Amino acid sequence: MSLDVPSPRSPQPLTVGVAILLVFLLGLTVGVVIDRSRGDVWKSGRAHVGERQVSIESDGWTYGAEGSIPAWIDMRGTRHDGGWPGCLDGRVGSTRTVRFLAPNVDFDGGSIRPIVVVDCRG
Repeated sequence: MSLDVPSPRSPQPLTVGVAILLVFLLGLTVGVVIDRSRGDVWKSGRAHVGERQVSIESDGWTYGAEGSIPAWIDMRGTRHDGGWPGCLDGRVGSTRTVRFLAPNVDFDGGSIRPIVVVDCRG
């Protein structure tokens, strides 16, 4: 004697596709929220050039650097690790608009905002 028991129904392809889409959108949303909370936002400001020194005014702050910057992008879009940005090698006292990254770094009860990348494309 045999019993015919129906096999469990497999999920419909449309249901599986919708579930995958929802998981993807949830992951994307979480990623965007985490990225925005990090504070790594490009700023734009007027750079005042000195002899391997720069001060950049942006959003009520003045950011400064001297000697070298950890990374920079030249006018053609080529990335450079360290050194001094070519667009800031101009005449002492000159100004130009640049984009830059200066994340907020908290330590020992205080914080700093070092310039870590300059984009010479403006």
